[in-house]
Amino acid sequence: MAFTRHLCNRAAKIKAGDLAFIYQTKRLLGDVGRITALTEVKQDIVRETVKVGTGLYFACWCPLHFINVVEPKEGFPLAPLVPKLEFIRRKEFWPHYLRSGLVRIPGNDGQLLREQFDDSVA
Repeated sequence: MAFTRHLCNRAAKIKAGDLAFIYQTKRLLGDVGRITALTEVKQDIVRETVKVGTGLYFACWCPLHFINVVEPKEGFPLAPLVPKLEFIRRKEFWPHYLRSGLVRIPGNDGQLLREQFDDSVA
């Protein structure tokens, strides 16, 4: 997982052993945004420039271990869970909470997302 320079200070809080969910947006998938992967961070953030793909450069990064991945259309929609998620305070604006690409999810919400993801891939 890699981050632009302006996100590196926030990303520095990511530590080895943290779980990370991959959320694919409605715009990308064409119907609804979905959680499509559960990962584990393998080491703390590394502050060095890394080139990704054919020329995108990022200022910091960390390796991920993919615990479970599903096809994009098979991921679970996030919208139905929004009323139960504590980290989203203004429910009507929930997509805005995910715009930065890096969102800390408190324990209870993380557990709820993990259970939902596990149920969707079972």
